[in-house]
Amino acid sequence: MIAEYKALWWNVFKKAEETALQEVIKSSDGRDIDVVDQDGQTALLFVSRLCSEQCIKLLAEEGVNVNHRDNNGKLMALHMADDYVRPEVAKVLLDFGLNLL
Repeated sequence: MIAEYKALWWNVFKKAEETALQEVIKSSDGRDIDVVDQDGQTALLFVSRLCSEQCIKLLAEEGVNVNHRDNNGKLMALHMADDYVRPEVAKVLLDFGLNLL
C-alpha cells in the first residue's frame, strides 16, 4: 500500500496534471511538497521538465524551493524548462525567487 501511495504522489508530478496536483496540495495529509527522490529531483523539477507553467505556479505558491539542485548539483528547474526553450516558464521561476548565482 505504501508503494502505491508513493507512486500516486510521484505520478501526479511526473505527468504535471494541474487538477491532480491541486488535489494533492489541498489534501493536507502532511506530505512534504519539497520531497526529493533517489536522484535528488523534486516535484518542481518534474513539472518544469514538462513545462507546465500552471503547475510550477501552484508549487511555487506553496513555497517549494525554486533553487533546489539535483544530486549532481547541476540541474535546477530552470535547466529543465530551458531544454525546451520556454521563456515563460523561466519567468515564473524568476518571479518566485530563482537565484541564478
